[in-house]
Amino acid sequence: AKTTERIRRGDLAARTGMSGGGDELDQLGRALDAMAVSLQERASEAEQAAAALQESEHRFRSLAASAPVLLGVTDEKLACTFFNKPWLNFTGRHLKQELGRRWLRDIHPGDLPRLRGAAEFAFRSKQGFSLEVRLRRNDGEYRWVIATAVPQFTPEGAFTGYIGSCVDITERRTME
Repeated sequence: AKTTERIRRGDLAARTGMSGGGDELDQLGRALDAMAVSLQERASEAEQAAAALQESEHRFRSLAASAPVLLGVTDEKLACTFFNKPWLNFTGRHLKQELGRRWLRDIHPGDLPRLRGAAEFAFRSKQGFSLEVRLRRNDGEYRWVIATAVPQFTPEGAFTGYIGSCVDITERRTME
């Protein structure tokens, strides 16, 4: 705004040797004002979008932490980037011990080929999948879970990974 005012007062004309052209300088001043307002609006929009994203991320983390199911999130290459507290409590591991593909150590060796096959097929087609596998609990016991993975996409349609959940169904399977 100060630059615009100087332009309007003729400071620019005096400094640059431009004479007359008051209308041109006024037009330039108005153009600079409009650009400054546009930049301020864009900066404000970007700040609002960043705040909304941060709030959304916080809500997701809060929801995931309190959900009664085991949750994990992968990136677009199927490397796990997040597990909720119930998952970490169930497995007895810290987040760093589960990230990437390390969590696969908790899958029963007999179920691992089936899980990998389902995940690879779903990944190629960017579809979800669900299957029953055994997951090792923190006490070493393998528990039956329904593992479900749902693909995630940006609003533009780009694949970003999966959100996965596991629900312990051991008692149900024992009764069958």
